[in-house]
Amino acid sequence: IALETVRQFARDNPGLDEIRFVLFTDRDLKVYEGALEEILAR
Repeated sequence: IALETVRQFARDNPGLDEIRFVLFTDRDLKVYEGALEEILAR
């Protein structure tokens, strides 16, 4: 949900230079990377 919300927010606000996600474990990073790949493939 967070990634899709941020994606939509970025579309609506094209002046953003950077979006950061703070993740605490390598596992969290892998989960987010996989989810982001799926979202961007749509």
